[in-house]
Amino acid sequence: MTPFFKIAFTALAVSGWATLAAASDVPARVLKIPHGLCPQTVSVMTDWAAKAAGSGVGAFAMPVDMNTKIGECDTAKMALGGTAYGYGSLEEAASAATAACEATRDGDMGTCKVFAYLVDQQ
Repeated sequence: MTPFFKIAFTALAVSGWATLAAASDVPARVLKIPHGLCPQTVSVMTDWAAKAAGSGVGAFAMPVDMNTKIGECDTAKMALGGTAYGYGSLEEAASAATAACEATRDGDMGTCKVFAYLVDQQ
């Protein structure tokens, strides 16, 4: 059976996280993201979260330019983001996503920072 993912955008707008409700045989997943990200960034992160297979902790990192406000979109930075999932802790997932982001970013785009976590719903 193919898992069905439903993203609760209402929860995203209210509390900064979206629940990815899956089929009954697959644990529900929660995508935790900060308020104020631009819609394109949220879309990229929710698409990644919906496609992340298995369980465990995931993370999504992007290069940060200190001159850019959090709500401004930069498609190049999203494309250079690094992701990781299937880890046992937030720290492991963040480290792997940051390393993947740092390996692909351009030198003038700033350092990579984790913006989202994907976790099993408790």
